[in-house]
Amino acid sequence: MARYPLADPPREAAEKCVERSTLLLRALKCFEEKKPVPPELEVELAQVTRDLKQFEKLPHYFGPQFAIIDRYERRALSRRKFAIREFDEARLVGRNKTL
Repeated sequence: MARYPLADPPREAAEKCVERSTLLLRALKCFEEKKPVPPELEVELAQVTRDLKQFEKLPHYFGPQFAIIDRYERRALSRRKFAIREFDEARLVGRNKTL
């Protein structure tokens, strides 16, 4: 969870994505069959529209910069993970010497 402090954890985000996709497919089917869209789908469609408008506001260079930051974060996490493993190993070796 530490890697995603401002967002949903990946599993929850994936579940939301699947749920939203299912609702949108149902709405598309209603449009194709020229049926009225159920209220819960209208709410979801409105949310998708708002989300798309937010993406339009992002600068064009945001994607590449985000990828750079993400790579940096992954490398930093990996370095911390190895440092913790080395520290734990050294601590165990120190305990064995005192026994």
